[in-house]
Amino acid sequence: MRKGILLVFLLISAFIQAPVHYFSALPTAQQAVVGEKLTLAINWPKTWQRFLQIVNVNYSPAISLQQGQPVAREPGEAELAVKLFGFLPLHRFTVRVLPEMHLIPGGQSIGVLLKSRGVMVVGYAPITSEGEEKIYPGRDAGVLIGDTILAINGKNINNEKEMAEIITQIGQKGEKAILTIERRGTRLQVAVTPRFCPETQSYRIGLYIRDSASGVGTLTFIEPKKAYFGALGHIIADSDTSEPIDIREGKIVRAVVQAIHKGKEGFPGEKLGVFVDDGSWWGEITHNTQVGIFGRIYGKFPASRPLPVVSNNQVETGPAQILTVINGEKVEAFTIKIKKLLPPDRPDGKGMVVEITDPRLLKETGGIIQGMSGSPIIQKGRIVGAVTHVLVNNPRLGYGCYIEKMLEEAGLVETWKKAAS
Repeated sequence: MRKGILLVFLLISAFIQAPVHYFSALPTAQQAVVGEKLTLAINWPKTWQRFLQIVNVNYSPAISLQQGQPVAREPGEAELAVKLFGFLPLHRFTVRVLPEMHLIPGGQSIGVLLKSRGVMVVGYAPITSEGEEKIYPGRDAGVLIGDTILAINGKNINNEKEMAEIITQIGQKGEKAILTIERRGTRLQVAVTPRFCPETQSYRIGLYIRDSASGVGTLTFIEPKKAYFGALGHIIADSDTSEPIDIREGKIVRAVVQAIHKGKEGFPGEKLGVFVDDGSWWGEITHNTQVGIFGRIYGKFPASRPLPVVSNNQVETGPAQILTVINGEKVEAFTIKIKKLLPPDRPDGKGMVVEITDPRLLKETGGIIQGMSGSPIIQKGRIVGAVTHVLVNNPRLGYGCYIEKMLEEAGLVETWKKAAS
């Protein structure tokens, strides 16, 4: 009898101890949309997995078990547990079931127009004194490329013209300019003495600055009830400093693709388009985040059949499509392959590696090109993400972000969760 008990104990110990690290790495909370099947990445040998059982601990109607597999049935929350032999607990986790959300898929090319809060320093501009000496007052005082100048002597700065006027006034008085600067989330003050520039006949502090940015991108989605939009799939950063632009105001407008510069190894291609700000529809940008720009659409916006969205854990490797424009304003579907799924909590927002497989798109563009960012990724009739970046050395390949991540940044996941409460 004792030998039998010992044998059972040793058998159970072998099951638990060898692969225990698989369970410690599993999430303690998941989200799912009504109708989705939950998947757990338990990398046990198949011969062992048949001894595992998933149990609905609190008997929540939000989750039903079909042949041992949990399926999201109705909005709500459930406590699930993974047990060995049906009674030994190995892992416990919470599942929040969200109602189905449908979004209008994008794919339209858009013109993006931004004005920054303050002005960004993008370079140093020497002042040549009367003695032919080159001086850099701003640089020598400690101003760095990538800094954002928010105010001078307490007066807010919104553009280059305002800054030039204030610097001239301070220089004429022989005073110091106290710059209020934001540097990587920290505010500081720098004192700079303006110097007279004989070439321009004005006082300067020797900085190149920029107060606006523009470019072509792709609309990802429109939320049909309140007309919220998401686009680009990545943050907008200054082209010279790579620092994120802190938006003071911004808008998106229609864009018509007139030509394509085909991408090749080492040289990313791009869409060449013209902006059409005719008032038919436009969008106000309110957020610039790691996974795109977000705001609200006005006017008669592009409409197509809404598609359901999926949570991160429902995205699969394999065939998919992107919606994008390569000529005029015609949105077309092109085949891709989702090659690899990345952790959804990456700080850079990259969630998947994608490969362009469509022969026509490869012929026309060479792969992913600038202006394609934001193209929605559709898999099995559902929106799963958006194209974000191209791999410069292989333009057939690039990255995408998860649609759930975009919805989080747009503030729509909270609305989604409230609907489940």
